[in-house]
Amino acid sequence: IVDTMTHEMVHALQWAAYKSFPLCITEGMADWLADSYTHSTRNVRDLYHKTQVLRLAREIKAGGFPNMESYLACENYGDWKKLLGIKWRGYCIGAMLCDYLFTHHQVWFGRALQHCQQAGKSQEERSKAFADFVKNNWEGGYKDLDAKLQNWILSCAKTCK
Repeated sequence: IVDTMTHEMVHALQWAAYKSFPLCITEGMADWLADSYTHSTRNVRDLYHKTQVLRLAREIKAGGFPNMESYLACENYGDWKKLLGIKWRGYCIGAMLCDYLFTHHQVWFGRALQHCQQAGKSQEERSKAFADFVKNNWEGGYKDLDAKLQNWILSCAKTCK
């Protein structure tokens, strides 16, 4: 129950600071931060990498990782379930996407979230705005982000073993 309570507390802080985030950021950030806090780890990335990266790397190698265009098109949990089979995979992918963007593209990520905030108030509106921002403002679009995220997950998996 501590994991769930911490995850939900992150949502409360997100809402107080920003209101709605895009779905992948809402759940990704909550999953990533809550897992670290719950396990009293000082390094968020280390804990999350050890708990989720190996699973995602196996999916990439098996060809079961969704492409970014399809993943970012998801605006609600039902969309995740249709695309991914089970929605928890959406949390894991979102957490690694947040980690990748926080680590390597903070300025771009800040601009993307600003764009989302101006585009609408609901999670669905902001999810669509984030997908559009990636399409129009990420050099190389969805395919490039997809390739970079997958390569980065595979690279992180090598350090987790």
